[in-house]
Amino acid sequence: MFAGDWDPSGRAVPRSVVERMQRYGQDGLDLDFRQIAVTADDVRSGELTAHGVNEADVNYRSYRQECLDQGIDPHIAVEVEALDPGVLRGRLDAAIEAPVDDVAQWNALSRAEESEQRLLHTLHTTVSDRLRREPGGPAGPDGEGG
Repeated sequence: MFAGDWDPSGRAVPRSVVERMQRYGQDGLDLDFRQIAVTADDVRSGELTAHGVNEADVNYRSYRQECLDQGIDPHIAVEVEALDPGVLRGRLDAAIEAPVDDVAQWNALSRAEESEQRLLHTLHTTVSDRLRREPGGPAGPDGEGG
């Protein structure tokens, strides 16, 4: 998934990643870039704040062609920030949860992991405090052992 600006540089990111993966010998990798924000439909709707495109951008020629192929004016661009935060959050949630077979189980495991992390942090703090208080333990802030 990819959340990026609809402008020459933003639209170049997926192409660049694929090209680099191929260049560095990872062309067997199955990369699927799905633009979840800002999409061609978002731009075509005309509902988002747009601005002019920097035609001097090195990526403009590819951007122009992509826009024309998508039925979009190649002289406008839309930043991700133009999306309502709630819409963006909803799209991200949906994209993350889509490949998960059981979202309820995922959430339960996530809560269990958070609980375990808190427990480990508490354990670490308790052990560290006890070691500081024991004679011959690690030096405290005054430079002397416990």
